[in-house]
Amino acid sequence: ALNGATFRASSGEILALVGSNGSGKSTLLKTTYGTLRPDSGSVRLNDALLKPGSPHETRRSGVEMVFQDKDEEAKLCPGLSIIENLFLGREPVSRVGMLLIRQMQAMVEEIVERYKFPLPPLNSKVGQLSGGQQKAVAIGRALLSRPRILLLDEPTASLGISERSLVHEALKDLRASGVGIILCSHSLEEVMNVADRVIALRGGCIIAERNIHGASEKDIALLMSK
Repeated sequence: ALNGATFRASSGEILALVGSNGSGKSTLLKTTYGTLRPDSGSVRLNDALLKPGSPHETRRSGVEMVFQDKDEEAKLCPGLSIIENLFLGREPVSRVGMLLIRQMQAMVEEIVERYKFPLPPLNSKVGQLSGGQQKAVAIGRALLSRPRILLLDEPTASLGISERSLVHEALKDLRASGVGIILCSHSLEEVMNVADRVIALRGGCIIAERNIHGASEKDIALLMSK
């Protein structure tokens, strides 16, 4: 699925991965995150080697990922509330093991307010939310840990125009705060709107790379066809 796909991403930039279906974009993200274990090669964060095939360790190092809706890892728990889904498995607790409910609410309210996520009351069941609202929950869950690197696989695919705009503004705010973002997207319009640099893949190989500055959608399309 991947063949010598070597690349670098920096803090404070948005790097877009483009290519046709089956080009290796999602596989590259999942291998970086640790959901897939590579046969060879390595992933490093500031020269520190990340344990291959271990998303838990990758997350602890400061790397988070938001998966495509169709992925098993992307599924939320429909019978639980928004706040329960946001902290599922990562709830802050006191020294005696009690949930810090007020701290959880404060953390979520800060994220919702800062990035203008279109969410109903936090006690609403996730199964009752729209597709766009559920995507906002998934992105919010990744942001709660204040990641250094954020991996996004088609984050706006199921969203409406206004919801996509909110996500794009959130990504720009994260970039301004120093977070590095690797974005997989089929939308060249989205890539042109938010990315600083673009990498094109085909057949698991990186075939081209360039800065977005001064480029057009046609230029990026040609990049993918080289």
